Amino acid sequence: MNTGVRLHRYRSMSIGLALLLVLAALIPLTSPRTAGADEGLSIEGVSAPDTKTIEIDFDRALDEGLRQYVEANANAVRGFIHVGGGTEGQPDAALNGADLQTLGAEVFPGDTAGQDTLRIVLPASTTLTAGGDYELWLDGDGVGFDELRIRAADGSALAGDETERFGFAGTGTAAALASIASVEPITSRLVRVTFAQPILAGMPAHTYTTNPSRITVGGVAATYVQKVAGSDARVYDVYLGADLAAGQQHTLQLLGNPTGTQANSALRTSAGRVDPAAPVAGATTFTGSATPQATGLQSVEVGADRRQLTVTFDHKLAELAQLPTWRPNGIGDRPVVESPRTGTTGDSLSAAELATVLQVSGTAVDDDADPHGSGPAPSDLSEDLRHTAAYFADRRTIVVSLAEGSVFRRGSEGSVTLLAGSVKDVAGVTNAAAETLAFTAPTGDLPERGADYDPRDRDYLTIDENATTTFTHYDFEFTEGTATPNYRVDQANVSDRVVEEEVDAIVVENKYIKATFTPDYGARLLSLIYKPTGNDLLYANPVGTPYGHGGNSPFYANWLMVWGGIAPTFSEAEHGKYWFLPWDYEIVETDDQISIVMTKTDTINHRQDGRFRYGATGMEISATYTVYKDKPVVDLDVSLHNPNAVAKEYEYWTLTTLGPGRPLHEGSPTVEHLTPLEKVRRDSSYTWMADVERRVNPDAPANSEAGRELYFDNMRYLSRWLGGNGIAYGLDLPENPQGDWWGAVNHENEEGVVRVSENDITTGMKFWTWGFNSSFDTNPYSKGNSGRPYVEPWGGVTDRFFLPDTLGPGETKSWTETFMPTQDMYSITNANEHGAALVAFGDDGTVSGHVFPTDLGRTAVFRASLVDVATGDVLARETFRSDEYESAKLTADAGDATTVRLVLERVSGGRQELLTAEESR
Repeated sequence: MNTGVRLHRYRSMSIGLALLLVLAALIPLTSPRTAGADEGLSIEGVSAPDTKTIEIDFDRALDEGLRQYVEANANAVRGFIHVGGGTEGQPDAALNGADLQTLGAEVFPGDTAGQDTLRIVLPASTTLTAGGDYELWLDGDGVGFDELRIRAADGSALAGDETERFGFAGTGTAAALASIASVEPITSRLVRVTFAQPILAGMPAHTYTTNPSRITVGGVAATYVQKVAGSDARVYDVYLGADLAAGQQHTLQLLGNPTGTQANSALRTSAGRVDPAAPVAGATTFTGSATPQATGLQSVEVGADRRQLTVTFDHKLAELAQLPTWRPNGIGDRPVVESPRTGTTGDSLSAAELATVLQVSGTAVDDDADPHGSGPAPSDLSEDLRHTAAYFADRRTIVVSLAEGSVFRRGSEGSVTLLAGSVKDVAGVTNAAAETLAFTAPTGDLPERGADYDPRDRDYLTIDENATTTFTHYDFEFTEGTATPNYRVDQANVSDRVVEEEVDAIVVENKYIKATFTPDYGARLLSLIYKPTGNDLLYANPVGTPYGHGGNSPFYANWLMVWGGIAPTFSEAEHGKYWFLPWDYEIVETDDQISIVMTKTDTINHRQDGRFRYGATGMEISATYTVYKDKPVVDLDVSLHNPNAVAKEYEYWTLTTLGPGRPLHEGSPTVEHLTPLEKVRRDSSYTWMADVERRVNPDAPANSEAGRELYFDNMRYLSRWLGGNGIAYGLDLPENPQGDWWGAVNHENEEGVVRVSENDITTGMKFWTWGFNSSFDTNPYSKGNSGRPYVEPWGGVTDRFFLPDTLGPGETKSWTETFMPTQDMYSITNANEHGAALVAFGDDGTVSGHVFPTDLGRTAVFRASLVDVATGDVLARETFRSDEYESAKLTADAGDATTVRLVLERVSGGRQELLTAEESR
């Protein structure tokens, strides 16, 4: 029974006090230890492989974040590493105990098998002497090494703030420029090149097309270069575009700069860079292999959860030979895309597309039954796969997924057949013959899904008002002498040090979701975990970096630092004025719901120019987030009020950073925008979009309003934003009768997130991503570079940025936005606060429906119907209880129906129509 409203705490701050608190929050804090970590990371020893190199060997693998930090930031750790023992007047004189930053030395993470080494390269003016007696130590100058992020992969840190001094001897081995130690033929189109020294920079990675004449074997150009992991950057596999004759002598020619002619990009070792135009010296002659390059299957394995099958190929794939390219007006086969630096791929395949590559046979059973013992003989599984049946984990690996609710039978056998002529590898070889590999499913129990979820729990609602969360970011200072309030940050005021800012948070949980709010940092919903899977619906930046500085900055405060989640932006375009400032708030709690009412009055008048021109409007905004006891949704009620006696222009947008189906700081390369929109208009700056999408008006001038209109087909997928980052605005959203929603889905697991709103009020929809390559190739520790792997749709009250809305004197505008999970939905036809539905016609004359209600309570009973709109005939009907993992599904013969409507009704507690979705063919 509702016992009434309980008001909790209310916070009100002046802007000046708020800014002081923001500054105070920048005190760095230590991070929690990983369970099981022992007394801490330690240094095993220090050595000098050559006269220019010192290596620090640790007792365990280093934290990947530390490795990325060192790779991205020259000053990450070198200010804390000291070397002494040099002799005055000698080449090592500078080694007088100064830190490496003062010395001008560099630090690199060593790509050794143990991932446990930091490599120091001395500057040109300093050389170790043979037999010299040196010592190395780390000194944090009073700051603990954990705080300085010197940590192991297991979470343990180097203890204290100063280490003992480690002695090591100088060597007489001179540092050498890059040279080739050996070339080993693997197949007729693949050679393995081993360098005599670790290559610090200059060697290409992945697809190699820019200057193919600079890496050749017997006159045959390279097509792909792959560093062998754990080889200390010495070993590289080079794929060739044609076969080399077996038994004949061939010569590798690798020019000093394999990617061009610039000297500053040539191959580099600790001794420096080689001549960019000259062939690299060494053992370059070898005998061609008699093993033909053949693309086939290497392994097939069923995962422990028995829901997915991992298929690994012998070589990386470049194209799917039986599928047409997705590029508009393009010719050729379907490419398997890959980011240039990390080799991330994001392609997904429908069941029909997968059937052109692989045939899967096995035994699938209901996951609730999950029987023991022998079962039926393996059979074709094409009807037991998800609609989005597979995705590329990388260019060598396809992961095949059974339909939700199905698993491979315990211990059952099956097989995967690679169809002849279906794939082409990075060396240009198409598989000539079919190949089959067998598999056996595990026999163990299915692992639990969602460690914090118990389906037997009763509905509940809790709040932690005194929680905290950590935002890791580059440290910064506000710029002195700027207009009041003083919150501008110039590039010069961003340090090289990463700190951990503790931010006050409010955590609200019910049985189904855990929501984290930060009123003190931009009034945002930072995280929204769907407990049945344990995954987040949102994305947050693992390492923030201030960027976009300067008088011509596109941001109101002359800078921005991406964190993430969902946040109101007001009263200017882009991220508005209050994206990182504290908002006033109060908590209103009943037995059935908890609301956090966050408010702000627009009093800031920091910047007015041609774009930011509204000034301090005096308008009042209320952003109220509500979590309910019995639903997996969060409502955001937005209210804008103009208390003035005159009309005021302003802008409002809701920012969302979406990364469903993964942990908060990760993103899936398979993510797809879900939207009812058919067309967008690109911003004039992003001409590359016209190479990815068909133009709506091909005869209009390319950069005119009409000429920039594009169909929104390929860019739904993040993996097809290959031209870079970009802005596009949705067209005709309010006119769509099924247009009050949009969101995103992760095709690795068909987990999604949907925003439902009143889009006749929030008429604007803006799309932004960092582009596929920038999203997945950006080191998150790169100072000033905020490219991250998420999609960023916005909803606003105007059609585009820098286009104002107007509120009259005393006028109020308000609406509700609902954010909710979807499961087992590869696409959506319509959605509202009650759930999401899909209607689709099949090529075989059938029509199907999927529906995922937001009421997951066990007492709720629903009915879904597929109805021929023209005749009113019911084609299919199912009564069901909702499932936290699986959508309800219907299939029927479409007959003569040209338009079919799915109707979702609740039949428990009195019949109520909840949602309809309609599709025509």
